[in-house]
Amino acid sequence: MGNGGRKKRRLDIVLVALLVAASGTGTIWMGGHRARVSGTLSETAAPAIPVPARGSPAPAQPSASPSPTPTPTPTPPDYLSEITPTAGAGEHPARILPAAVPPPGTGGYLFLTDENSGETPQYDPCRAIHYVVRDKNTPAGGDDDIRQAVAAVSRATGLQFIDDGTTTEVPNWNRPLYQPKRYGDRWAPVLIAWTDPTESPDFQDGKYAGLTASRLVVYNAKLTAVYVTGQIELDAPQFQQHAAEPDASWIATEIIEHELGHLVGLAHVADPTQIMNGTGVQTLNGYGAGDLRGLAIAGSGACHPEV
Repeated sequence: MGNGGRKKRRLDIVLVALLVAASGTGTIWMGGHRARVSGTLSETAAPAIPVPARGSPAPAQPSASPSPTPTPTPTPPDYLSEITPTAGAGEHPARILPAAVPPPGTGGYLFLTDENSGETPQYDPCRAIHYVVRDKNTPAGGDDDIRQAVAAVSRATGLQFIDDGTTTEVPNWNRPLYQPKRYGDRWAPVLIAWTDPTESPDFQDGKYAGLTASRLVVYNAKLTAVYVTGQIELDAPQFQQHAAEPDASWIATEIIEHELGHLVGLAHVADPTQIMNGTGVQTLNGYGAGDLRGLAIAGSGACHPEV
């Protein structure tokens, strides 16, 4: 994505999903592996491994002869408590912010879809999207750029974002969705990490200034997919370069807005007047009409207190 010779390539989407689908028999099925795609969300289930659901008793073993004193059934390990937070952690009874009103018209946006369920995953509007910033190598003005971009995507989606401050967590596309020792009993917050080509080899060829992944859980017999967290990597040296260029203060914010668009589920579009255009950065003054229509839909999901 070039503009006046500047390198501002953005995203070859990396999606990582933990599939948690509750079957009708009280068993939790888990699987999934990482896939790299462009413009679509792809996640292929690995062979499922049955794990006892929370609170489900282990099946009693048949006895060769009746015993006058029944042997207590041992309580199975609570596997889910180790990899998922308490259901409904942080959930409100209704959406937190008013739903966004899209501009008139139609089209101008595309969504990422989950190939397992065929659905377009969304974040829960009744649960705030917490985020932390790994501020190592933060370029000049980088904190303000993030705040402005987050405010823009929050307005456009009607989703509440909460800044939880900085973290020392190292970016990792396979980061656990649940990190209770670091973040408490909740889904891990979205990680926004300033990084560089040494730490993140995807930036070595200079094609991209940002990489994004949203993480989803899939649950219930209908395979309902819900985003619960994500990660954005930003190439600090490229942002530092743009900060030093004259009349280029808009570049950083628009790149981060683009990445946040991916975070909430938007895919690339061909229209160069939209921030979600995948081939270049223009001076757009924020999200275009097509972006805003898609973002309003992205923020219109249902509440999921069971997740």
